[in-house]
This record gives sequence, C-alpha cells and structure tokens, in this order.
Amino acid sequence: MNHQNVSQLRSLIVLVGGGLCAGKKEVCKAVEARIGELGKLRKPKVHTVHMNDYIIPGYDPKYNDHPRRFDIARLKKDVDELSVLNIESGALEFSKTATYNESRHNLSNYVDTHHPDWPHVILIEGYYALYDEDLRQLSSMMIFVDSDADIRLCRLVEQKADPSGSNLAEVLDDYFTHSRVEMSNFILGTKEHADVVLPRGAEPMGIKLVSVGLFNRLHQEVMSIIEGEPVEKQEQLRIQSKWDLREEHLEQTRICKERGGDDSSSTAMNTLAKVALAAYLGVNAKNLLFAWHVRFFYYFFRYLFLPENVLGFPESELPKNPFEESRYNSRCNLMEIDINIHKSNATYFEDLDSARTALIMWVLNKFLKDSKQNDGSWAFIPIGSVYCNFKNEIAALQTYTMVSRVIGWNHKWFFVESQFEMGDPKNPTIAATAITKYVIKSGRRTIPPGEAFRRSGYSEEDLAKGIEEFNRLGLQRFIDIEEIGARPQAKL
Repeated sequence: MNHQNVSQLRSLIVLVGGGLCAGKKEVCKAVEARIGELGKLRKPKVHTVHMNDYIIPGYDPKYNDHPRRFDIARLKKDVDELSVLNIESGALEFSKTATYNESRHNLSNYVDTHHPDWPHVILIEGYYALYDEDLRQLSSMMIFVDSDADIRLCRLVEQKADPSGSNLAEVLDDYFTHSRVEMSNFILGTKEHADVVLPRGAEPMGIKLVSVGLFNRLHQEVMSIIEGEPVEKQEQLRIQSKWDLREEHLEQTRICKERGGDDSSSTAMNTLAKVALAAYLGVNAKNLLFAWHVRFFYYFFRYLFLPENVLGFPESELPKNPFEESRYNSRCNLMEIDINIHKSNATYFEDLDSARTALIMWVLNKFLKDSKQNDGSWAFIPIGSVYCNFKNEIAALQTYTMVSRVIGWNHKWFFVESQFEMGDPKNPTIAATAITKYVIKSGRRTIPPGEAFRRSGYSEEDLAKGIEEFNRLGLQRFIDIEEIGARPQAKL
C-alpha cells in the first residue's frame, strides 16, 4: 500500500469478489472473526462495504446485468476517505448511502452505513469488487470466491424460492437469463486479478491464511507510519488509531512462545504428523530409496577398506574355516507384506542379497583384498542361479535371522545355503531355505573356487572337504536341472 502523506494512517483495503451466492459475505464475516481472534489485547476494527449499496437509483438489478449499474466513483470516494486517519483533519464526515434490499431488488433506507471509528481493515465485497482498476490499485489484497456453479445455484434457490416452490421457475429463469450470463461475461474474468482464490468459500484453512497475512501486513503498515513520524506525533497517532500495534505484537510473541507456536492445535497436528512420518520411515528403513546400496557399500568398505581402528572389520574375527555360519538379523516391515499380510515371497531375495554379501566378504576377505593388490582389479562374484523353498510364513513386523554358510564347490561353482529362522535360536522355525550358486571372475577369467579359498588362507583339508560336500549333497543335480532348458528339445 502506498502512503502519500506520512501524517496519515491508511486502512488495509481488501477486495472480495465472486459470482452470485458464491459466499462473499460469509468470507467477510469469517475474516473479520478470525482477525478479531488474532488481536488478543484489542480487536482490530474491520468494516465491510457492500457494493450492492452503491447501485445507481433507477437501475433495477433484476433486469440489469452490467457493471455500469454500480456507482463506482462514489464508492471509491467513500472508501478513500474512510481508509485515511489524518492527524490534522479531525473527525470525518461521510455521505449518506442507501442500502440494497435483497428481497425487493431496490434501494431504500438511506442511512450512514459507515463505521464511526477509523477501521484498520476495510472489506469491499461484491460481484465487481475486482473489476475496477482504481479499486485494485487501492487494495492490499484481492480475493476471488470461486464456488462451483451448482453450489451457487442451490444457495440462490434456498434464499429466493418460497418454501412451497411457487416461484421456483421464476428464480431459475432469472438465474439462467441474467445471473449466469453476467458471471460468464463480466465477473469470471476478474478472477485473474486475484491474489487469493478461495474455491470453497469460507473454508477454515483459506480464511486462516488470509487473516494471518492481513494481520501481519497491518502491523507492518501501521508501525512503519507511526515510527516514521516525529516523536511528539507518535503517541497521538497511536491514540487515534485505537490500537497499539507494538503492544499487540509483543503480546502475540509472548503467547506464541508460551504455546510453542501460533496455533496450538495446528502445532500438535504437525508434531503428530512428523512423529507418524518418522515412525513409518523408521519401521520401513531397509526398503527406502538407496537403502540396498547403503547396506552393500557398508560391508564393502568395512571388510575391504577401513582399518580396524576406524570401523574396519578385525582380522582376528575372520572365520577359521570356509564353512562357518554368518548370521544376519532383520524384520518384516510394512512395505514387504503382501495381500495375506505376511512377507511377500519376492522380498526374500532382497534380504538374501544383504545376508550373502556379508557372508562372502567375510569368508573370502583375504582373497578379495589379494585380488586387488596382485591382479590390479577387484575380483567379482556374480550369482549364477538361486533356488528358494518356502516353508512357513513370516508375519508383518516379525523378526527373523538369515543363517548363511558355504556348503561346497566344484571346479567352477560354489554354493551358499541360507535359512530364514524365526523364534528360539536353539530350536528355530524355518521359514525358507535358499541355495545360491556363485562363480568367481577376474576380468573374463573364471577362478576356480578352490583357488580363491586357498588364497584366503584355508587349509588343504578344508579345500578337500568343499569338494566332498559338493558330491555328498548332490549339488551337481542343481547344475543338471539348469541345463535342461539349454538343451535342444527332441522332436516328437
């Protein structure tokens, strides 16, 4: 808002436009009430000007749907005078204005409709509140109440139609012949000038945002004028404005500090939402974006890069033989459950990635470090295939342990068994068993598993046992089964 004279305080002018029965008056009442609630010490004075009170005599709005029926010039003159608190001028006198009779569609009862005291906020409501450019220049905020056409029509029928419905046809005819045309031709286009569009009328959140914005703007505007005046005039301005905004602002700050926020209920809801979000993310942490990568690189750096004194894995805790078990604890979170409210079969394989990564970097730790130093590049260990046998369900939020171990190898492949165990570790319930086949690569060269385990420092007895276990467990059958699909089918 522009202040042409530093000896003047100006009201904040708010334009509230919208179509017939959009809810403009309800919005004005709600804004006035909300601003009053914000003024804990003294309520700011809010005055509403209705454009219907400025219909030019002789224009019957029942048969006229054009903005020229309003005396905009007189409206601007009255609002301009009403909005100024001049320290030199004394009391202000305003023109007598006729009020608009909704039921009779005419002007009557010429009375002084203006508030006798200087208002802090002036609300101008009407179809064409946002239509005139000069009014828009005077305003601090422009609001368009954009209620749906069916809602406006229902309100019109409720207001104008007789309970018996005898004049319903007349009301509807007037709406479709005049009001709807006026909305389309003149009123709807003013929406583009609005700072705020309220699609549901006096909806609480929209009213709150508008009112808080006006309250803060009011404090800034009035205090900037008062503090810009000579000292001897500052107190006089505060007295004439009827509201010490400095004191009000300090009181608001104190209340906010005591409550911990501007709106205790809103703050409580925000806190509850944050707690709920934090709980949800905490429960589902292992399935969040990049969580899989974080787990993989955690083991990669801890086992292969970091020294013992900086989170590195101590060599003293490496396995004594390649068949030792690695245990990995987890929980079935809410993002893993299926339609039966238990762990989805597809999610077992993501868990297996983490458990097997921990096992392989533990069992083949020395070989992996040696491959980087001697071969110049990291050996990598891709999966050849996975077989999983599901036995018992894992319920939502239930904890379980994946017990993984190397069970044998031949000249090319080595095999890892992983069991999903629940309950008592001494007598667990097996939820699933997985067999994974791995191959060890260094570039394009395949490294025999026996060589990799030998370079990891295991004894010859352990190396021989790996081949024996391969034969004893019949692991060759897994390889044979996989080759069925690769063989050419015999013609019948």
